[in-house]
Amino acid sequence: MRPVSILVPLLTFVCSVAAADYQVIVGGPDGVFVPNGVMAEENDTVTFTFVNGTHSVIQSNFVFPCEAINVHEPTANGFNSGPRPTNNGTAITNLTVPVTRAMLNVTTWWYDGSEHQCGWDETAVGGINLREESNETLAGYQRNAARLFGEESLNPPATSTTTRRSSTAGPSATGGGGSNGATYGIVANQMAMPAAFLVAALSVTLF
Repeated sequence: MRPVSILVPLLTFVCSVAAADYQVIVGGPDGVFVPNGVMAEENDTVTFTFVNGTHSVIQSNFVFPCEAINVHEPTANGFNSGPRPTNNGTAITNLTVPVTRAMLNVTTWWYDGSEHQCGWDETAVGGINLREESNETLAGYQRNAARLFGEESLNPPATSTTTRRSSTAGPSATGGGGSNGATYGIVANQMAMPAAFLVAALSVTLF
């Protein structure tokens, strides 16, 4: 039994040595989060180091990229640093996120909750274990952020319905807009002509 008691601490030591820590700089000169993507294994850690300005790092999901994950998934235990003022770089702080087994096969998304960051600056979002081969990519997350919470949300593009109405010269015979309405009007007129002839024929016969 003695060799076993020696082996267990040895394995524990090897596992602890193999674990890695990945640093993400927050508020640096090259972007809000640098890097904004980390590939990590179980028992690794990701440390967010706040170096300038006032920023935060908050876990979210892919569908609602600029809202805390707990808002839409109440049972989720998402990380949230809260605002971290650095006082012009004199108060540097860290937030360390442990990587668990549940985070290995799915992307853990994060964003900066400061005003005009998420959805406005592409570097203000990121993820742990990005899956670029899936439907939920970093580029897709950035687009969702811009569309739902960024400048694009304040100036939504014109819909296709509005475009069709603006190109219509005038109302069709059926009161609809666009080429479809005109088509329906032509069909209705074509159907009405045989009916008028039929009524006239019956009238002649009865006379």
